Amino acid sequence: MAFSFGMLHLSPGDIAVTIAGPDASPDTIEALRDELGLNRPIFVQFVSYIGQILSGDLGKSVLSKKPVVEEIMRSIGPTFQLVVAGMGWAVLTAIILGIVSALRSGTLMDRAIMVGALLGLSLPLFWVGLMLIWWLSYGWYLFPVSGWGGPIWTLNGLHHTALPAVTLGATLVGPVARVTRATVLEVLHEDYIRTARAKGLAERWVIYIHALRNSAVPIVTLLGLQFGYLMGGAVVTETIFSWPGMGRTAVMGILNQDFPLVQGIVLTISLSFISINLLVDLLYAIIDPRIRYT
Repeated sequence: MAFSFGMLHLSPGDIAVTIAGPDASPDTIEALRDELGLNRPIFVQFVSYIGQILSGDLGKSVLSKKPVVEEIMRSIGPTFQLVVAGMGWAVLTAIILGIVSALRSGTLMDRAIMVGALLGLSLPLFWVGLMLIWWLSYGWYLFPVSGWGGPIWTLNGLHHTALPAVTLGATLVGPVARVTRATVLEVLHEDYIRTARAKGLAERWVIYIHALRNSAVPIVTLLGLQFGYLMGGAVVTETIFSWPGMGRTAVMGILNQDFPLVQGIVLTISLSFISINLLVDLLYAIIDPRIRYT
């Protein structure tokens, strides 16, 4: 919080000039700076802002004059939809690829999956998004170039969410597939797996009930850590696809030096990341009965 606050205030430009306009007189700009509290030392401004947050007030957007909470509530829905859609297809695909790779360890298929996972991890989000737009939107006219079409459970919403979700989740497939392969491969050599097979249990139940469940803790841990990366990636994805979420709102706020709005979004993303990791810690006891919290 302190780092983002300092970086915003040290960035070039003057929000008072932006609001007043280029033709405003120096006296008008100085009066506006005094009204916004920009003449005070940065430390004093930061302490004042912390006190404001603790009182439950995130302030008002400098440009729209609307409460920051209202601006965040307007944009958090599309961002949540995008992150859930991106994680949904990426996690399912990665787990399947990781299991197949573990079961075919050392084969050509295993090497191909791991090379593909590494390639997907190396590709930048903006390049993936632009290539999908060029190929599937401009080339084949299958998906819209940009915009939000509504909730994902509607046909129009799903149609507009497809490309941004694929772009956002593309870099998640690689690390999840590699961790899944490593953990499943390790579990497959355990005694209880051999016992389950010796008892005549079908191979698919050995994999999905015994192997995958006992491999779930590292996978869930990685997903919790990757959530913060996805929120950061949503900034790039939402900008490319003109997605009306928190990432694009934050970019517009930074460009316009709307400090209260940007700080509110940073705080919201930070709290979301903390909440997700707390949920992951609580899920450990459900996934693995041997884990207990006292």
